Amino acid sequence: MVLLVLTDYINLVPKQVSKLFVNLQIKGKHMKYFFHFLFLIFSFWILIGCVKKSPVPTYSVNPLSNAALLDSVDKLDSLVNVTRPNNYTKSFSYAKQALAFGLREHNPEVLAKACILMGIVYINKRNDSSYFYYSEAMKIVDKFKISGLKPYLFYNFSTLYSASHDYKMTTVLLDSAKRFAAKEKDFVILSNTYNSLGSLKFDLRDEEGAKAMFDSSYKIAKKNKLYKQMGVSLGNLASFEPDPIKAIQIQKQAIGLLEKSTGTGMAKALILINIGSQCSNKDSSIKYYKSAIHSVDPAGSNEVKIAALNNMAYCYLAKKDFYNAKICLIGEAIPIAENEDNFDWMSTLYDSYADVLKSQGKLIEAFTFEKQANKYREEADKKQASDQIRLLGILLDVKNKELRIQTFEKEIENKENRIQKMKFLFFSFLLLVGGIVFITLLIIQRRKLKLQKQLVISAKRIIDAEENLKGRLAMELHDMVSPLYTQILRQIESTEIPDTSIKDELHIKLTQLADRIRQISHRMNKVFIEQLTFVELVKGACEDMQYLTDIPIKLVILLDPVELTPEMGTHLFRIIQELLENAVKYVTKGVINLSVSIEYQNLYILYQDSGSGFDPERLTVEGIGLLNIVERAKLIGGEAILKTSPGNGTRWRICIPL
Repeated sequence: MVLLVLTDYINLVPKQVSKLFVNLQIKGKHMKYFFHFLFLIFSFWILIGCVKKSPVPTYSVNPLSNAALLDSVDKLDSLVNVTRPNNYTKSFSYAKQALAFGLREHNPEVLAKACILMGIVYINKRNDSSYFYYSEAMKIVDKFKISGLKPYLFYNFSTLYSASHDYKMTTVLLDSAKRFAAKEKDFVILSNTYNSLGSLKFDLRDEEGAKAMFDSSYKIAKKNKLYKQMGVSLGNLASFEPDPIKAIQIQKQAIGLLEKSTGTGMAKALILINIGSQCSNKDSSIKYYKSAIHSVDPAGSNEVKIAALNNMAYCYLAKKDFYNAKICLIGEAIPIAENEDNFDWMSTLYDSYADVLKSQGKLIEAFTFEKQANKYREEADKKQASDQIRLLGILLDVKNKELRIQTFEKEIENKENRIQKMKFLFFSFLLLVGGIVFITLLIIQRRKLKLQKQLVISAKRIIDAEENLKGRLAMELHDMVSPLYTQILRQIESTEIPDTSIKDELHIKLTQLADRIRQISHRMNKVFIEQLTFVELVKGACEDMQYLTDIPIKLVILLDPVELTPEMGTHLFRIIQELLENAVKYVTKGVINLSVSIEYQNLYILYQDSGSGFDPERLTVEGIGLLNIVERAKLIGGEAILKTSPGNGTRWRICIPL
């Protein structure tokens, strides 16, 4: 902006200097566009380097419409856990309803919970499907940071690995569940986790560690009044009591705690079976086994019933009551196991029935049932092995996929890094080139600015020299007028002219001419100009020029009282002089209009004539007078606009800010 302001003041009188000014002005505009271009490149570079794209989530997050949605899923969760042991179809239906809720409402928390329920339903049927749903739930939980579900998810994940006998991973998952449950203050899962860790350590023959886990579970449950967890952990602690009577008392106390909570039928049944196993009186044992069967919920696990019936059969066998022993096995337990295709229990029950037959002396039949028991054992082992292989297969497949994904992500990251480096180098190169160009242009512009300053100084000197020259000419002209006037007047007086009127007219004309010459000499002198007002100068200039032409000069002055600096007054007067001198030279007919006015703090000089006009593009050195008008206007901060063409006269609009 400063460069453009300065260039308005550096044009000189010669036409070549005006062309230089125009070229510099155009280059200044180009520089402005160039800087805009550099700024856009730099902004784009910063935007690319700073913005990091985030992956688009698979599930869209919407706020919960109301608490009823989560409440409905919690109820379905309870129904799944109640029906799962004995009614796979119903539990699967409830889990699918929860999944439909999550997909329909686009709610990630509900969707994650539904995936966990699907995993729970599938855990005893298809371990691979269970793993799939648990994995999907884990993805949703991690993506949307649903930390409240992590304890529940890790706890259920551990049951899957426990079923595949991967005790190491089971321990890791239970530890994770314990850590997140403590963080989220989910004391139900925390107590359940300690119980599961105790059972795991007990199976691994770490009785001391198991007891510590059961004891921690009991303390947490007692502190938070969780009667179900208190009963389960207390029942587990009873197994470490060496005194059978005291152990039975502890277990009865555990049953009392379980009865204070709902959905504890299976836990009570298991404790009753343990009590029955510890009783020395077989009738008492049978009574506890029957109580265990009645304690199981109608939709509860049939495996607990089968275990109680199998133990009852051995009690009847000890009493030599073969009939009731057979009823327990053939009449009730075996049909239940066959209905569920539970080969593990079918093998055990057939083996138990063979023991009954042996006690009756029916060795051949006993051998047949033992043979059948071995077949079921093989089937059970195959099924268990198949489940484990399928689960291990999917775990291996998932591991391979994770490795492939990690490799692919690493490749993408390397490519993105290379692209970012290329972009950085490219834009750095552009900035470097732009910087070099900018510095080069800056140096060129500084040199031109220096030259322009020198040209401005030179222009002022030329104008000052011109004014000084006019001043000297004015003085010489003024000094020459008086002697010449006196000499001519004497010659007229000495000349014999018969007609005295002619001599008088010559005397008058000579006097007028001398006066005009004196006035012109005065207006050529800068000192004299500064002593007159601007209006007087303009009127005087019009009168002088009107004396030299027959074309009428119409002058209109509309000026408020205004003070002009000597420099501005001189330049404006010289501009008007130049306009009138050109009019006297080239206008041969019509009229010359000149107006001077002030509007909105601007002084306007409007000039129009009816001359022949000209082509401003074809001006030569002879047109220096016109350029003088333009340059004088620019030197005092204004502008002069010329409009002319051959045959259409000449018009000037000169605007000077005050």
